[in-house]
Amino acid sequence: RRQRQMCIRDSNQANKKPDGYKEVTFVVKTGDETKGSIEGVTKFYVNPNEYVTINNTPKANANTGFEFGAWDKDATRPTVYDKDTTIIGSFNDLKNVIPKTKTDESEKPKGYVTVTFAIDPATGGQIVNGETTVYYVKPNTDATVPQPKTIAETGYEFEKWNQDTTTAKKYTQDTTVKGNFKKLEDIIPSTKDDGKPNAKPGGYITVTFDKGEHGSLTGQTVYYVNPKADPAKTIGQITKPTVKVEVGYKFTGWDKADTEPI
Repeated sequence: RRQRQMCIRDSNQANKKPDGYKEVTFVVKTGDETKGSIEGVTKFYVNPNEYVTINNTPKANANTGFEFGAWDKDATRPTVYDKDTTIIGSFNDLKNVIPKTKTDESEKPKGYVTVTFAIDPATGGQIVNGETTVYYVKPNTDATVPQPKTIAETGYEFEKWNQDTTTAKKYTQDTTVKGNFKKLEDIIPSTKDDGKPNAKPGGYITVTFDKGEHGSLTGQTVYYVNPKADPAKTIGQITKPTVKVEVGYKFTGWDKADTEPI
């Protein structure tokens, strides 16, 4: 049920866009319409305050003499879409880009250059097992190279590749494309200073301060905490809300000690 709330497919415009949601639309790159097409659901409505993963992306169908290149954004990577977004797919002339599938160089045509994807520094996550990380590319020919999918460790999110291989360009020499992961804060309030919600990172747990009976709370009451933080975070490291008690009562404390690890 929660997944449907985060991302709603607009199949044949049958679904109404929920208030506040953003649109994620898949299209073919302008100029590539004669090279191929896409089929399936091409528009999604997404919650702008959540990390959203779109796994059922449209199917790309290449025409004779071409092959699908890449989407310019990886929708299968957890992403916060805080504005309407268009994801563009491009097609290559067949054989301009050849994925390496063998352990040797037998698939590499003479004169082609090698494009390799790697995580550097090798912390915070990795390329998904089984993804193609090496391609042979025809030099001096405009080509797009598919970027491999990545998976982040708890406490990190993928930041970027240092080169945009999804935009057609010429490769004149062997190239290593480096990706990196960004460290997230281990304790994240559920809302920003302006009152807008923060997205809950994958793998984080929720810590909630409850007012209990005969009182009220002001300030931040919900936090997202990295359970794999090293050293482990404790209750005492979280800024607690202010307690206001009713007349005739006295606040005696929280039911979790400040030293308790999260």
